[in-house]
Amino acid sequence: MSESEASPPSFSLSLAARVDRACDLFEAAWREGTRPRIEDYLEAVPEPDRSTFLGQLLASELEARLIGGERPAPADYLDRFPGHSAAISAAFDAVGVPDTLADPTMRADPGPGKSFHRVERAGPLRSTAGVPGYEILGELGRGGMGVVYKARDLRLNRVVALKTLPAADASPEAISRLLAEAEAIARLEHPQIVRVHGVGDHEGHPYFEMEYVDGGSLADRLDGRPRPPRDSAALVKALARAVHEAHRLGVVHRDIKPANVLLSADGTPKLTDFGLAKLLDDSGARAPITRSGALLGTPGYMAPEQAEGRASRVGPGADVHALGALLYELMTGRRPFPGPSLIETLEQVRTAAPAPPRSLVHGLPRDLETICLKCLEKDPLLRYGDARTLAEDLDRFLRGEPIVARPAGALERVARVVARGRGDREFVAWGPLMLLMACPLVFLAHFTVFVLARLGSPLLHASLNLPVVVVFFLLAFGAAIHGRRLPAAPGPLAQLVMSTLIGQVAGTVVLCDVHRRLTEAPQPNGYLAFYPICTASMGMMFFALGAPLWGRLYLAGLVCFAAAPMMTIDLTWAPLAFSLVIPTILLAVGLHLRRLGREDVAASEIRDGEPRRDGQASPGRR
Repeated sequence: MSESEASPPSFSLSLAARVDRACDLFEAAWREGTRPRIEDYLEAVPEPDRSTFLGQLLASELEARLIGGERPAPADYLDRFPGHSAAISAAFDAVGVPDTLADPTMRADPGPGKSFHRVERAGPLRSTAGVPGYEILGELGRGGMGVVYKARDLRLNRVVALKTLPAADASPEAISRLLAEAEAIARLEHPQIVRVHGVGDHEGHPYFEMEYVDGGSLADRLDGRPRPPRDSAALVKALARAVHEAHRLGVVHRDIKPANVLLSADGTPKLTDFGLAKLLDDSGARAPITRSGALLGTPGYMAPEQAEGRASRVGPGADVHALGALLYELMTGRRPFPGPSLIETLEQVRTAAPAPPRSLVHGLPRDLETICLKCLEKDPLLRYGDARTLAEDLDRFLRGEPIVARPAGALERVARVVARGRGDREFVAWGPLMLLMACPLVFLAHFTVFVLARLGSPLLHASLNLPVVVVFFLLAFGAAIHGRRLPAAPGPLAQLVMSTLIGQVAGTVVLCDVHRRLTEAPQPNGYLAFYPICTASMGMMFFALGAPLWGRLYLAGLVCFAAAPMMTIDLTWAPLAFSLVIPTILLAVGLHLRRLGREDVAASEIRDGEPRRDGQASPGRR
């Protein structure tokens, strides 16, 4: 689960995903001692969905209050939420308040890394999960998409994990997801993957029986302190081999994290919770078993392509990235992207390089750091080609042999910075503007000035106003398009780009006027000094936008810096040079934005709003 802040979520996701993310943020606020108000999380929720939100949030609050020693009662909420008595009653039922209050064995603290939904209760539960042939022994965990119970298989007299859906959540879509998860795990036979024993149906509600792992999850063992490097490498190596087997059989996990790694009594890791898995068909095409949505995965461990919501690009490389994030946390005691909020964590995953592990923990082996950072590359093509290659490199490290991975050199790091996109997707709507209007209009305006300059026309001075008019027209038109595409108030990035563009144009006009006033003796075609000055200022603008937008704008800035001095050789040729250099740069930017737009369209055709439930329960103590 991601680090969160107390403010309610404001991003648009499908209902199921929003419920689960709201619960995550809500639980985090309770753990931080802020005692959040449920009403704050319901403000932006339409009435038809409010009962669903209320039930989940109330369940979180009830367990938090119980852990704090309070005795909540339905009367505490009936006046606050009139018309939702059924949801309130269901929440009290789900948490089992009367049974819990009478149960002296309930733990007072869920422990580090656990959520309030994951506190295991001793003794039978008063629940709707009764399944013939099983004795329910306790609840192991629950999330927005399922509940896992510790149960005894009465036929074979063995303890198992039983995953089912709460009656209120048993929609056809949810049932399909549960069965698809069982199918994904059933494909796999590996000692480091939790096994599925069977699938059944009780009164129209499916369930599946899994191997019970009694050592808890890896999240239970993490306490913010680094683990020995060799132990960390050995654990991730075992998981990498399991992940490779899953990939070989056509299953991509997409949600590898400590909570989804269970540990047997002897410490053997086992991968579980394939609720977000993606199946690969026989042709290799990716087919999600869950509906793809804006966000799939856990923010602190997801790959950049997941953080961008590009489901069509999420493949085996995303699992390699997650294994790298897991290795990083084991080595350093902290996540590679420790954002203080969900949104900031996602931004770090997309754009920020993780701090080198050796800068956080003195004495870490350099080779292990190199392996870890290769897994965490932003570009999937720069990571290990598959999980088996990662496991083999970790094995080389453990045997003291040279590893295959090599740290990036200085030139390679510069090339990656130049190639990396950052906030460019926010301006995809500007692609057609660049291609259809900016390039031809800018070229024609400045080519006109060039022709008049070569002819010595008296209209030259007046024609210099034409490019300025064209630029301001394009800015106004672009702002209008951007406003229609994003009707909300422009964000910080949009404000930065617009203010930079307007400032560059206005600053260039002022610089040219100052230059004219300081030149005592008028020179032939002196007004054309506008061009080298404008080219240099545009180079500064491109450099300024390279960091927040697209790294290749740095190269555009260098081209402008090189062209500006050359224009002074013969000012009459400066308009032609400008009309070639700047439209070419705009063309490159427009083509880049169009490519991003097509990627988004392709992804949207695949995406259908897949829900994400960060706290999905797993078959073991969570």
